[in-house]
Amino acid sequence: MSRDDLLKANYDVVKAVVEQIVKHSPNCIIIVVTNPLDAMAQAAFRVSGFPKSRVLGMAACSIPRA
Repeated sequence: MSRDDLLKANYDVVKAVVEQIVKHSPNCIIIVVTNPLDAMAQAAFRVSGFPKSRVLGMAACSIPRA
């Protein structure tokens, strides 16, 4: 699978999820944490139709590990 194939696959997932978010929770704030973050946050923003203040990208999440 090429990087372009992965980008398309991730886009398809983000698009499907965002469509359901908009349908079931139209007043929410969307926080995108998938890679590539910039492209997926932009996709979520465009698919949702929400104002830019309601679609955020979150990078560098630290997960505590034992």
